[in-house]
Amino acid sequence: QESRFTATKRDLALETVLKARNYEGLKRVFAAPVQIAAVLEVVRALGTCDLAAIEAACGLTSQQAARIVIWLLKYGFIARYSLK
Repeated sequence: QESRFTATKRDLALETVLKARNYEGLKRVFAAPVQIAAVLEVVRALGTCDLAAIEAACGLTSQQAARIVIWLLKYGFIARYSLK
């Protein structure tokens, strides 16, 4: 079964977390901040979605979308969605 994702109610802004992590300064950029923000906006707009929907809406490869989704899950911006 394909995983589906939904946005969480996170008080901390995405930009704040990206700035605090300083990926660009550390030269550990896994995705451009605009791509990360775009994925989060797609998940918010769709309510629930899978990786295929994210890839299509953002023009990302499956690997790019997966990396961003993992990061967003790690920092609590999105969660896995379950009907149960």
